[in-house]
Amino acid sequence: MTEADLQKLSSDLFRELTGKKKFKIQATFYNSSALTHNISKQNGTIHIKIAEGLKQAPEFIFRILLTILILKLYRHKVDRKLYRAYREYLEFHPELTKSRKPRQPSSKYQATGNFLTLKRFLSNLTKPILQTN
Repeated sequence: MTEADLQKLSSDLFRELTGKKKFKIQATFYNSSALTHNISKQNGTIHIKIAEGLKQAPEFIFRILLTILILKLYRHKVDRKLYRAYREYLEFHPELTKSRKPRQPSSKYQATGNFLTLKRFLSNLTKPILQTN
């Protein structure tokens, strides 16, 4: 789905759910390693951000997701069937929930300095602790 299709679908669905005819919607895909989606209202414009991982999803998944987001924006109850349908789609497509980039340890907190090998550590244990003269 392209951003133009997402824009049209979200405006049609918004009009259908709220009944408002005059409004601005800006719907975009954004690059994210997780499947997080956002909706907010600023200066009379509805901003919808959908994770890029769902770009290849069928239209009914976008309808479900946009319905959930719009209802949450106006603090209405969301039907559990909508959540279930969205989760089932994600379960059948596990590649969407996997992280695209393997997590790397931070370079800021790498272990450096003195260290002991296991052999050296065990050799220190075999020495007598109390030496008598």
